[in-house]
Amino acid sequence: MIAGVGNVFRAEVLFVHGIHPATPGSSLDRDTIESIWNTLSRWLRDGVRRNRIVTNTRAEPLHVYHHDECNVCGTPLVAMDVGNRRIDLCPMCQPAPL
Repeated sequence: MIAGVGNVFRAEVLFVHGIHPATPGSSLDRDTIESIWNTLSRWLRDGVRRNRIVTNTRAEPLHVYHHDECNVCGTPLVAMDVGNRRIDLCPMCQPAPL
């Protein structure tokens, strides 16, 4: 679970790293955790500079947050509840943990 960065960043960083929101944080290896940290740090610095959240370099500023379909594979996104907050995910790009 990613906590403390806000729901938009949480949904976006999990998508970018191909991690399903139900994946236990304890199952992530150190390299993945460091990569997530680096991504979030870059996005947060960029957000302060731009005064807005941008996680995607394409025309859309966000990858999955409140979108209808995945901008990578075109699969309809799924919304699920994690910690009483909605999170959008792509079932193809973010496969459920085993």
